[in-house]
Amino acid sequence: MKYTYVILGIIMSFVVFVSLRTLTSQPRYFFDEAGIVETARNFATDGKLDIMVSPNIFSGYSHLFNATGYTVSLPLALIFKLSHVNLVSGRLMMLAWLLIALWSIFYVVRVFWGQPAGLYATALVASFAPFYGNGMQIMGEIPGFVFLIWGLYQLIQKQNFKLTGLLFGLSAISKPSMYILLLPSFLIYLYFFEENKLQKLKDFIIGCIGPIALFFILIVPNIFSSKNWIEIINLYRNPFDSPSLFNNVISNIQTYWNHSTIIYFGLLLIVITSFIFKNYQLTEIKFRKLYFFTFIYITFLIIYFLRSPGWFRYLLPLELLTLIFLYPILSIGKKRLGLYITIFLILLNIGQLFLFRGDVRDTSPQDTASYITNLKQSVGIINALEVSSLIPTEQRYQIVKYVGVPELGFNPLLIKDPFRTQLIVFKSADNAMVVPHQNILDTYYQPLNQIGSYRIYQLKSVEKQP
Repeated sequence: MKYTYVILGIIMSFVVFVSLRTLTSQPRYFFDEAGIVETARNFATDGKLDIMVSPNIFSGYSHLFNATGYTVSLPLALIFKLSHVNLVSGRLMMLAWLLIALWSIFYVVRVFWGQPAGLYATALVASFAPFYGNGMQIMGEIPGFVFLIWGLYQLIQKQNFKLTGLLFGLSAISKPSMYILLLPSFLIYLYFFEENKLQKLKDFIIGCIGPIALFFILIVPNIFSSKNWIEIINLYRNPFDSPSLFNNVISNIQTYWNHSTIIYFGLLLIVITSFIFKNYQLTEIKFRKLYFFTFIYITFLIIYFLRSPGWFRYLLPLELLTLIFLYPILSIGKKRLGLYITIFLILLNIGQLFLFRGDVRDTSPQDTASYITNLKQSVGIINALEVSSLIPTEQRYQIVKYVGVPELGFNPLLIKDPFRTQLIVFKSADNAMVVPHQNILDTYYQPLNQIGSYRIYQLKSVEKQP
């Protein structure tokens, strides 16, 4: 295809433009992302992937809240080591991951289906709003997807099971909640499609055991503590701390008809699946393998999503794989149909990206952090990692609550005289960690400022205290 790399360069430039125009404001800097910034900063200064709850005091629960792996946190820690803690550096790192992901998609799809398919797949992904909404956040979704793509390439195209294990292992630790499902998917695939199963399984395990072992070495406080491992097992049995997973499933099934993205990809999956079955006898064995593995993996993803409280980001790999497979599969025997549908969807995606993008644009977390830092006063922060992660650690005391994880730290409102912090910061008026201690807040503190939904209180003078 003429001008292939010129077109690819235009697509990459488009991604850079879209990302830089709202680099730190959209998507909004949020709690989970801030946890990665916090742990990366602490690794850069103290060698611990943990949250500092007060000066030089760590939570001790790093094995329970580290939901993003070292493929994100360690490079970010290096950046912080070489420069300083700031959101711009983290988001620029994620922009680099987006570009790596697009190049990986282009290369792998081109190998499987040719250059036009590679360009169309890249354009579909680059025009897809959640690619930015999820991908620009300092999380493991996109790094994990990069390793997934290259793992599929090694598995299907190269039949290199050690490298497949290595890449799937790196994917699994990048975002365990999404990509750990690659491991059982591989076992099912191996059973149905490969000969010499035991040797290939052995090679796969040799490849993946290193990345996974390193992940646990880095995050588990005491690798030989049975208590730590029991806590990990209990967390993964019910990661959402939900009293009824069945209720989650029913609720998420009911949301299908109320969410346009779910309907959109549900219809695309139905069309793609019907084309695969219709042309199955004409399909090369390597593509049968690819489709089978992908089908098993996205089935696991859907089940995991249904068990969740309705967190749509768990479906991101499914969405990206659907966009990647769309043109090649629809073009089987009907190239014009595949081309027309693909171009239409690219234009539809671009319209949504610029007119109806769903993620919130907001700078209040970093504005609040900057305001607090400039006051140079001790501050107690109540469950607002997106603020505390950008404030000097020697200045702050905090309590943090992750879903399914014990409270980290100590509620600053319960600190007694004469050690009370000069400032208190929390989000929203009905914060569940503030309301039980409202009398303490009213007695010892007075409102100072509000930035967005973040309320800032200052310690009253001694004369105004009881």
